[in-house]
Amino acid sequence: MHRRASTSPTWGAALLSLLAFIVHPPAATAGGFLVSPTLAEVRAGARVASFELANRGDAPVAVQVDALAWSQDGEDVLAPAQDLVIAPRRVEIAPGASRLVRLALNPDVAEETGERAYRVRFRELPGAGAAPRDGFGIATLVEHNVPLFFNVGRAPDLHLRAWRDEAGRLILEAANAGTRYARLAGMRVWDGAGTLAYEHNGPRYVLAARTMRWTLPDDVRIGSGETAQVQFAGDSGKRTVLVE
Repeated sequence: MHRRASTSPTWGAALLSLLAFIVHPPAATAGGFLVSPTLAEVRAGARVASFELANRGDAPVAVQVDALAWSQDGEDVLAPAQDLVIAPRRVEIAPGASRLVRLALNPDVAEETGERAYRVRFRELPGAGAAPRDGFGIATLVEHNVPLFFNVGRAPDLHLRAWRDEAGRLILEAANAGTRYARLAGMRVWDGAGTLAYEHNGPRYVLAARTMRWTLPDDVRIGSGETAQVQFAGDSGKRTVLVE
């Protein structure tokens, strides 16, 4: 019996495989394998992204690599990527060893302008050699989901809206008019009296020229015609939004 678990990244040393390839450091896991980088950018004019997979365990690991084209229309839209070449798609990693996986953008697509976004999935495969990793004799299979961006633009440009829908739920929308994705490491919302009404600490993304919407909890009681203040992690100040 196998159970798949997603892992959260921590920041450490990074692999820089190409001068045009901007990386973030690897995510560590208990058992399983490591992936470096955990967020990858490929500059305009370059076509190849490289990832290092490292097995820090004491048993062989098999990993399947897939890529999803990533868009947004108020929510994340994912579909199998048709314009990337992955080599290799299946990786066998001996204990203590590392393997390199490369993803290359098709030449006809690489010449197009505009940022292209993907999610790369590294999934540990079940195998007879996998040792149990919990107290119940169940092998927990590790999966990493890594953002990958080609033709990264200069800067994001976020514009916020907020409104109550027909069910009375508060909707917050972020439209990115820039040429680069926005990574929102955290978000806080205050009501008109300055009371903190909502806080989210996980990373969120708004892709270039795309829009994301979030439904806030029912206990966030900021009504139509009232103002809310929104601050994303890293912002120097708060953004004021009139609830429609």
